[in-house]
Amino acid sequence: MNVKEQIHELRKMLDRGDVQENIDEQLDKILNRHSAEALRELLFFRAYREEADTLEEMWMILRAVESFPKSIYFSVLAECLGMFCLNAPWFAMHVLARISNGESDTNQLVANLSSSHLHDEQAILDVLTSIDDGQRKPAQLERLRRIRDMVVKSKKAR
Repeated sequence: MNVKEQIHELRKMLDRGDVQENIDEQLDKILNRHSAEALRELLFFRAYREEADTLEEMWMILRAVESFPKSIYFSVLAECLGMFCLNAPWFAMHVLARISNGESDTNQLVANLSSSHLHDEQAILDVLTSIDDGQRKPAQLERLRRIRDMVVKSKKAR
């Protein structure tokens, strides 16, 4: 099975409420590929919404995308960040908030963003703004500002 077929099968398993063990096994098959295509497919798995009843699923997918090797994770995320924020802003908010929790992850994302041709910058800026909810620590706000500055710089360069 190719990646798209494996992702389709995972979606069907989740939709029909399959046994968690089977879902985990299918997800492991996808993760073992460590491919950019598999990561891209997982980022666009569903347009999760806050009010949806798929929160557990979203966190499972979030942990799965975070398990990819950092070089693949940040490269693919930078490449498709605009479309990701446009199509799944609530999911993207959680991904970016978790990245901004750490200095190293923020640095890797900023470095990848600096060498990417960003699209849909306003969608990215909107998601970054939604993270600043008044409950963030100063260090995390500073890291979010650095990500935001890189997006603004890209937007001005176009």
